[in-house]
Amino acid sequence: MSTIDAKPLTPTERELAALDCDRVLVGFQFKPSPLEIGRLTVTIRNHGERLHASVADVPDRTPRSDAALRDWADLVARGPEPVPLGAWTYLRALARTVRAFLEVLDAPNSAKSRVS
Repeated sequence: MSTIDAKPLTPTERELAALDCDRVLVGFQFKPSPLEIGRLTVTIRNHGERLHASVADVPDRTPRSDAALRDWADLVARGPEPVPLGAWTYLRALARTVRAFLEVLDAPNSAKSRVS
């Protein structure tokens, strides 16, 4: 899928991924600048690529994990829409999916053992 290092995120990296999602999932009045949206898109995609690999390796996947994996594949394949606010909407969708990945991995009986 990409050349991003697919090793699991450390607990600190997972916390940073959650904080990055918080920066993205804000109200319109706090929407980042176009430059910041571009930077955050790269950051969130990098988190998502690594988390995708961890969620895909969860032995007993749930409907939630399967839905997050499908959402990620659709988002990565499609990219942002060429409309006003398309890049921001895309970034927010990526962040919601990364947040879902984090929630799946934090659930009991998840891949916590894969975290370094």
